[in-house]
Amino acid sequence: MSAQQLLIRAIANILFFLKRKEFKSAKLKFLVFTGTVGKTTFRDTVTHALRSLDIPVQSNQLGYSNELGILLTVLGYSEFFLKNPLAWFSLLKRELPKESFICIELGADFYRDIKWFLNKFVPFAIFISGIVNNSWSRDVKEVFEERKYLLEAVPQSGFVFYNLDDPATAELVQKSNISAQTISLSLNASKNAEATLDEWSKNVYARPITEIFEHKERVVFAVGGIRVELSLHRPIFEPQVYAILATFAFIQRLLPDRLAELKQAFENYDFSKDRLRVFKAKNGALIIEDSYKATPFCTYWFLDMSVRVSARRKILVITEMRPLTFTVSRFYSKLADKIGFAELIYFLGPNRYFNALHKTQSQVKHLDKKDYLVVADEILKNSSSGDLILLKGSFRYQLNHLRGLLI
Repeated sequence: MSAQQLLIRAIANILFFLKRKEFKSAKLKFLVFTGTVGKTTFRDTVTHALRSLDIPVQSNQLGYSNELGILLTVLGYSEFFLKNPLAWFSLLKRELPKESFICIELGADFYRDIKWFLNKFVPFAIFISGIVNNSWSRDVKEVFEERKYLLEAVPQSGFVFYNLDDPATAELVQKSNISAQTISLSLNASKNAEATLDEWSKNVYARPITEIFEHKERVVFAVGGIRVELSLHRPIFEPQVYAILATFAFIQRLLPDRLAELKQAFENYDFSKDRLRVFKAKNGALIIEDSYKATPFCTYWFLDMSVRVSARRKILVITEMRPLTFTVSRFYSKLADKIGFAELIYFLGPNRYFNALHKTQSQVKHLDKKDYLVVADEILKNSSSGDLILLKGSFRYQLNHLRGLLI
């Protein structure tokens, strides 16, 4: 662990010690979202559902929860300044909710936080969206064992919701000694999952991209034998469909008589910020942006998805993959093979990674954040209605700023 991570853990231990009696007496039900990808999309969707039903819930608005973030989430903080004495005074005076669901993200591939959490709390439900079976930031076996501990810690009265279509996730569930109820999610009706997709309009794949905003997105699925049909105001992608299945399956188990109330709550739902959002550029081109995370797993998925979208011309802006510590050259070699579908490619990241891509894809241009204004103008001049602009990368490169210049 880095010095900063050790400091955060130490501060979290002190804060927990000071409020240990409050934590012990409060009736908190922790909903833990884990996996390599999809944690925030799942968490935000479940949080939206609970709030729509007026059920008390605290959820970290800043995304991934480290040890201190877990405690701040319980206390209802969306931001906190460690060096501000007044912030500490306010924190120590803040009372915990007497009873509430607590939505947190744990068990990212690059961070060790599960054992710390389990030493202090018991999870009520676990949601697993998808995990990798290759080492990219830590040894995959180590991460696998930590998530196994997490699943096995859920009591018999709790739940584990998991993506049956993801082989690594299915293997994790199969090899864990789980006491809780397991609820599988699948986009394939033949798998007989507890929550199964029946129909999906797939507007972003099935319709001309010039017509995507003219049609509602239709999703039909079954949870616990109950058929649900949703009409959404925006195009969605596979990770968001899984989040819908997980959310409705959870509410069906928790409050089955209120399932119908959720339909209206999702008609105008926008899903998570900076994750698989669709926009129209000022020149009529379509923009698909996924600008929060850049792990190999989600980067490859985004590129494979982009190939499936029909467009006259495709322009790709992509950042380095991070944090990446294992077999870097192999991951970038695979990335180079996957980006060849785009006519124009911009890359943000270190020279060594740009050179690895440019060696096999000569259309790749090296880009810096300070060039966003110039590049936005260049992209708009080289695209129009019927073209597709793809923005994929890490939040560190603030691709949302580039998107703002395009729309």
